[in-house]
Parts: sequence; C-alpha cells; structure tokens
Amino acid sequence: GLHLGLNALLPNDIRILSVEISDEKFSPRKDALCKEYNYLFYNDENTSSTFPSSFPFFFHQDLISHYPYKNFNLPKMIEAAKCFEGKHSFKNFYCKGSDVKTFDREIYCCELLPFDFSNTFFTLNNCFLLKVVGNGFLKQMVRLMVGSIWNIGNEKINISDLKAALNGEVEEHIRLGKVAPPEGLYLKKINY
Repeated sequence: GLHLGLNALLPNDIRILSVEISDEKFSPRKDALCKEYNYLFYNDENTSSTFPSSFPFFFHQDLISHYPYKNFNLPKMIEAAKCFEGKHSFKNFYCKGSDVKTFDREIYCCELLPFDFSNTFFTLNNCFLLKVVGNGFLKQMVRLMVGSIWNIGNEKINISDLKAALNGEVEEHIRLGKVAPPEGLYLKKINY
C-alpha cells in the first residue's frame, strides 16, 4: 500500500523500489555502514577551458562533468585516486557549512575507471568514472577529491602533495584543487 501510494505522488523519474519497517531510533545518515559515490566526467583531447569541441548534447550536460584542462595524465590520476584509500584526515577536502566532530574518514575503495557512455541515446567518448566507497563523507568531499585528481592530471600538483595533505602535513583549508562541478556526482549506494 505505502509503496504504491508513494510512487503515485512522486514524479515519473523517481521510483520507490521497496519499503521496510524500521526501528524508531533508525537514522538514515548515522546508521549507514558505508556509502558509494560515483563521479562521471569526460575528457576532450582538443579541450579549451571555455568551449570544448565535443561539448555534450543537452541530454548529457546535467549528467556528466567536463575535465577542463589540456593536460591529461591518466596514469597519474589513477595513482592519485588510490592514494585516498585508507584512514586519513580530510580536513583539506571539505567545505564549511556543517559541524563535524572529526575530519577522519576511511575510504575503502577509490578507483578511476573508463566509463562506456555509448549505451545512451548519444555517444560521448573519453568518459571516466571515479568510484569512491567510504564510511562517511564531509560536505563536498568527493568533489574536492575530484578537483585534486584533476590537478594531478593537469600536472599542477603531484602525488607527494596529495599524500602530505592526507597525512595532515598541510595547513588546514589549503586546497589542492577546485571543487569539481556538481554535474556528474551520484550517490549510488548506502549500506546499512
């Protein structure tokens, strides 16, 4: 009953797949064991920061982000993603706006993978997916991680800079990269 009723009230692009009874003390945020975020972006080899030559069709522009730099060192970016795995202080990977007791988080998996966007209505080449699984995330943490990986790919910073920030050796609020655009960020899964 509730399942069908909720779907009748929701827009067509949002669906309730199942409904379960929970304890009244259940907190969707605090009781999560881990979350998985995905960040989609594409690289245009003929990129300019103002007008990429293969700018996505309007169907894509809210779904995927554009890597805005000319240099694209993919092996270094893959290596940088792996650096986030483990327990670290993410004090340089959050934006103010919510109070937190600690900046320490554990990332179980962080990998940069090729992504096939060709199964959509229009094909978009050179797409990548950053998969991040962790025990918790700070405000805009994933987007700042992406910005740092992009700066490594663009050779503005190096892996040692990233490791120093994760080890707490960099002054707080020194950013290694810009906050990546919101287009392309997806909360894929929450495990309870």
